[in-house]
Amino acid sequence: MKNYSKLNLVEDIQKKELYQNKQTKKILDEVKKVTHKDMLTIVKEIDQEFLLQTINREQFKKYFFENAEEGEIKEYIKKILK
Repeated sequence: MKNYSKLNLVEDIQKKELYQNKQTKKILDEVKKVTHKDMLTIVKEIDQEFLLQTINREQFKKYFFENAEEGEIKEYIKKILK
């Protein structure tokens, strides 16, 4: 009987932790919806002169254009550099 009670206690604790983890995840998911921005949005919203000064370097351009995937961000960076 004693071991059974300990087992029940452990199971109860695990259930409570699982519930708390699920609740925490729900809260964090909601926070992320409000605070997370995709990279393209960030690049467009950052001070454009600062962005240009940052990316208009041979080392950046070489590394970026050799490694960046085709897409909106790469096209936007090309546009800024023109």
